[in-house]
Amino acid sequence: MNIKIKMLIKDLMNKTAFHYKRHPILFSLCTSFFIAFVFGIVFVAQAAWKYSINLNELSIFVLGFLCLWIFAGFPFILTLINLFMLFYRKTSQEIFISNRKIELLVIFLGIIYSITYISLGFPDIVYSDWQEQLYNSAMHTPIFTDAMPTVTAVGAVSILGYFIVRYRQLEKMSPLVITFCIGAMYLGVAECILWIVQIWNGEFHALVLCLFPLNFIVIVLKTMKDIILKWREIHNSDLNPADEQSNFYQKPLFALINSWLLNSTNWPFIGLLFSLPLLGVLVVVLALFGQAPDSFIKAWTETADWNLSQRVAPQNISYDEHYLCTVAAGGHKKVVKPLRLGKRHGHEVIVNRQLCIANAFEQILEEKTPHLHKMIRSAYDKYGYPVARHIKSPYTADIIYFFMKPAEWFFLFIIYLCDSKPENRIALQYIHGPDRGDNCGI
Repeated sequence: MNIKIKMLIKDLMNKTAFHYKRHPILFSLCTSFFIAFVFGIVFVAQAAWKYSINLNELSIFVLGFLCLWIFAGFPFILTLINLFMLFYRKTSQEIFISNRKIELLVIFLGIIYSITYISLGFPDIVYSDWQEQLYNSAMHTPIFTDAMPTVTAVGAVSILGYFIVRYRQLEKMSPLVITFCIGAMYLGVAECILWIVQIWNGEFHALVLCLFPLNFIVIVLKTMKDIILKWREIHNSDLNPADEQSNFYQKPLFALINSWLLNSTNWPFIGLLFSLPLLGVLVVVLALFGQAPDSFIKAWTETADWNLSQRVAPQNISYDEHYLCTVAAGGHKKVVKPLRLGKRHGHEVIVNRQLCIANAFEQILEEKTPHLHKMIRSAYDKYGYPVARHIKSPYTADIIYFFMKPAEWFFLFIIYLCDSKPENRIALQYIHGPDRGDNCGI
C-alpha cells in the first residue's frame, strides 16, 4: 500500500512538473483558480446552509470569488512556486525558461498590485512627508519624498542587473559583468529588506505590501542559484587547460583573481563586495541631479509613523467623514478658509464658516420644528455618508464646498430670520461645552 501511494505521489509530481515546464503561467493561473474555487464553494455552501441566498447575493459571491482569485489566490500561488523552485535541485533548460516567465510575471504584477493597493487608499498611506498635517487615520509616506529618486534609481538598477543575467546568454558573459549584476541585485534586496522592516506592523495590509519585496528577494536568490549551476554545466571545470596555460604567463595576483572569478561559487561573495562601489557610483551620479549623498539613508529615517522613522509628525486632526460640510473643511485652505479647531463628539474637527452656518441652521431646525428636523437628519445620514466617505482629495472637497454655497446662503437667511443674534449663534458652533452646537454635526 505504501509503495502504491509513493508511486501515485511520484506520478503526480512528474505530471505537475511536466505541465509547469510547458505552460508555467497557465499552470499557475489554473492552480490558483482551483484553490480559490474550492474556498469559494465551501464559503457559499456554509452561507446557503445558514441563510437563504437569492440571485443578487449569488452574483456578489461570484464577484467576490473573482477578486479572491485575482488579488489573493494568484499572488499566493506565484509566491509558492517561487519558494519551491528556490529549493528545487534539478536543473534543465526548460526549468530555466519556466522560471524566467514566472519571475517576469511576478515583477510585473508585483509593481502593478502594490501601486494599485496604495492608490486605492486601503492602508491609509498619504504621499505626504512627516511635517505635513494629516487627518483621521491617515499615515505619512514610508519613504521620504525628496529621496524618492534615489530609491527608484536603486530599484531600477537592481532590476536591470536581474534582466542582464537572466536574459543574456551566460556562456557569452564575462564573470566580472555577472558579479557586478549580482551586486546590483543585492542593492535591490537591501532596499526590499528596508521596506519590509519599515512598514511591518503585523497587520494584513502590511503583509500585502511586503509580498512583492519578499518575492523579489526569493527571485534574486533563485537567479544566483540558477546561474551558478548553469555556469558549472557550461564549464565542467572552473579552469580549463587553456586558462591554466595563460595564467602561467600572468603575475600570480592576476592569476589568483582570474581563477577566483571563474569559480562560480565565489560569485555571491564577490557580488556583495561589488555592491558597495556600485552604490557609491549611483550616489555620485544622483548627486549631479540634486540628490543628497545620504538620500538612501534619509529615505527611511526622514519619515514618521513607521519603524525606522526618526521624526515626530503633528498629531492627526479628526474630521467626521460622514458629513459633506465637514469633509469640505478638508479642502485647500485658500478655498474653504478654515477658521479654527472645534470639538465634535469629544474629538477635534476643522471648522470653517460654512460648517458653522450649516450646523447653526440645523440647531434652529431642531429647536423650531423637531419632527421635520428628525426626517431631514435621517435622510442626510442615509445619503450623505455614502457620498462623503469617498471624498479623499482636497480638490474634491473644494468642489463640494462650492456645491454647498447656495445651501449655505439659504441657511444664513433662515438664521438671520429666526435669531436675534445670528452671528453669536454661528460663532458658538463646535465650541466644547453645554449647548454649544456639539450635538448636531452636519
